[in-house]
Amino acid sequence: MKTCSARSPVLPRNALLRCEAALCLTIATLAQRLAPFRYLALTLGESQRELSGAHPALAAGLSVRVSRGLLSTAERLPWHTTCLERAVAAKWMLRRRRVPSTLYLGVRRSGRDLSAHAWLRSGQAIVTGGIEESTNYQPIAWFT
Repeated sequence: MKTCSARSPVLPRNALLRCEAALCLTIATLAQRLAPFRYLALTLGESQRELSGAHPALAAGLSVRVSRGLLSTAERLPWHTTCLERAVAAKWMLRRRRVPSTLYLGVRRSGRDLSAHAWLRSGQAIVTGGIEESTNYQPIAWFT
């Protein structure tokens, strides 16, 4: 049976993932609230270029893991995070793992109202933003 010594604390992978998610969400929130979007867009990759749906199985597993960790962390933060902040944080986390993804910005008109939404796709999977929500919005910009 393995034991951990007092000198080398071992954190579970999920705890490290949640710490990373909290840090990325905090930075994304500050960037979105304090800086013009054009500066944030510089960190998102190439504009108006989309990835194919092909995706290795390992990358798909990482995408799911990042998605779950990020969304559970976002629910526990003392502030509300927007869909854009979640998509940006997930994009950064996947890039760190060398998993390709595309971040979409979309709009929807309902009568006189116009609403916006952001979502992140990696392979065929929607990482943040929900499948139902993302299909109701017309993409106007995307970053790879």
